[in-house]
Amino acid sequence: MTNRREFMLGSFAASLLTLSPGLVSALDALSTSHPLPLHKVLFDARDAASTQFALAFAERGIAVHELSSGNLTQLWRNELVNAWAHTPAPLAGFTDANVLFCLEQLGRQYGLRVRQRDVQASGMVAWLLG
Repeated sequence: MTNRREFMLGSFAASLLTLSPGLVSALDALSTSHPLPLHKVLFDARDAASTQFALAFAERGIAVHELSSGNLTQLWRNELVNAWAHTPAPLAGFTDANVLFCLEQLGRQYGLRVRQRDVQASGMVAWLLG
């Protein structure tokens, strides 16, 4: 039987298909393998596709976070380090590769890994860390 979380992930996954086909399958896999919902979706407002990606999640009630100039430092210091120390919840994002690289390195110590990485023509990356 489908639970609420699986339904929510599946329902918006289709709307993301045009932005990142691989991320759709990764979200489906995450919904069955990871006990926690997405903590947040990170985006860079300097990129229109990244903003559209975040809006698709926000419309479904998932918290989004704009990275100011692609800078992860404040989010890491003020939120993620404390949250992941207690419960390492997954993140999704549409950012530049540098942000993903940093999160990949930081997330390893909490048992998180990149489950999907889709490089876009613009050089931005749609990704799922869980």
